[in-house]
Amino acid sequence: MSLEMKYFVVKPGSKKPGDPHAIASRAALRAYADEIRRHDSLMALSLEQWAEKEMNYDALLQRDRRLALDPVAIFFEERCSRMASAFVGLDHLWAAYTTWCDNIDLPFTDKDNFLERCLKQGLHYDRSKDAVVGAVVVGEER
Repeated sequence: MSLEMKYFVVKPGSKKPGDPHAIASRAALRAYADEIRRHDSLMALSLEQWAEKEMNYDALLQRDRRLALDPVAIFFEERCSRMASAFVGLDHLWAAYTTWCDNIDLPFTDKDNFLERCLKQGLHYDRSKDAVVGAVVVGEER
């Protein structure tokens, strides 16, 4: 049995991150754009922009999902650099975290839970300095 169609429908948007049908549809849009470009460059550009827009939306869905699972890990990924000899005051780090959460409308955890999550990231707490040690330097807003 073979599949024959007069039309083929693509659905480049996804409701959940990493939807394989959406990924395949975006690839099909790009391939079609490559083929049609010399005959209709405006359509090719529009198809590429559509695929790009949906790919960016998919990336946002993935980030939102990761934020729901572990926002502190995402904070470290987006706002901090790791250096073994670095340390940063817990109050300073906590303030950077709560500001980051406020900027993206994310509720933040309490300070003790935040410190516990820092430790799960492989960092250490130096009680004498009231600082998180082992790799954090708060970066500039990206």
